[in-house]
Amino acid sequence: MATIVRRCLLPLHRWAGFTVGIVVIFMATTGAGMLFRAQLDPAINGDLLIVTACAARLPLDELAHSARLVHPGGQLDSIHLFARPDAPAQLRFSDRNGKDIVYVNPCTGQILGQRGRYEGVFDRLEQLHRFKFMKGGSLVTGTSSLLFVLILAGGGLVIWWPRTLRGLSRHVRLISGLTGLARLVNLHRTLGFYSVLVLLTSALTGLPLAFDWYRNGVYTVTNSPLRQPVPESAIAAGSQSLSMEAAWQRAQSMTPNPVEALLHYAHKPGGSIEVDLLDQHAPHPNAFSYLYLDANTGSVLSYRAYATSSPADRLLAWADALHRGEIGGLIGQLLLLSGALAVPVLGYTGFSTYFRRRLRRTAAQSSGPSAALPHQSASPSGSRQVR
Repeated sequence: MATIVRRCLLPLHRWAGFTVGIVVIFMATTGAGMLFRAQLDPAINGDLLIVTACAARLPLDELAHSARLVHPGGQLDSIHLFARPDAPAQLRFSDRNGKDIVYVNPCTGQILGQRGRYEGVFDRLEQLHRFKFMKGGSLVTGTSSLLFVLILAGGGLVIWWPRTLRGLSRHVRLISGLTGLARLVNLHRTLGFYSVLVLLTSALTGLPLAFDWYRNGVYTVTNSPLRQPVPESAIAAGSQSLSMEAAWQRAQSMTPNPVEALLHYAHKPGGSIEVDLLDQHAPHPNAFSYLYLDANTGSVLSYRAYATSSPADRLLAWADALHRGEIGGLIGQLLLLSGALAVPVLGYTGFSTYFRRRLRRTAAQSSGPSAALPHQSASPSGSRQVR
């Protein structure tokens, strides 16, 4: 039975590698390039991301005024703040055309520069990694990740599984002295075994970003209620919109001195001001609490603290942080990097193994039956070894 399963899976595994595998290699290499963004981005873009620290910053509405002067005609979408004293304020406009992110010195209101959503090394890598350069990119990345989990990683593990315990030792170590095809097969099997757990973790944690059904399934499995619709502000004739500085002060009364905050403007009638807050004691960089304020009065419409959120919300937040390499510090980043770099090597060894076998068969057939070389032979351990 096991032999039949392997024979069915092998062509699926092979042809998935020739098709989906190309997309997976592309996603792995671009993802590897983003893993150390937190450490490298300030060094590469210090002119935009580092300012001279000061005792107090300007009100947010003054920063917004400065940003509008260099981006006239655009509609402000959000203000991104960081607790680091040398961090700029990042103000994003909703037009998403041209240089829609304005970097402002929060102490002086000086414009540090402007950049488009996917300009810069790491933002460009993110665009490529998530296929944001094409319509339906999430479907491409999500489907490729799902097929990777089911056929390339899962199916490959079934194909890899040795028939005996004695054969296991030959599947988990690099064997010296092998050459040619045998060395490629040994490298493919061994590297696949040691990288499969990291790669499966990366793929499974990325799926919620691509598929609503997968994300909703997490709520079902954990018996968690789905997120409620965004609450709306009361619409009153002649009412004046709440200033963003007032909203920021209100948010700090709910989460004092947050490490990071993202304030979203309310644009449509009845819209609310959303503030995403990262508490100082948050367990990971994606453990945000979500506050919704009435855009006119500043009253709290809803506050969902991370600590009291549903199991599904916490699990999805952990998954997203894990996928981005934000769990486990440098060790976690290096583990993900090793898994990502293993993908092109697995692709090369898989492709090369297939084509070398094809060339061997073609050469044997053209030379006649007497020159045909046996493809495999049974090893003493009972596993099949390539000559």
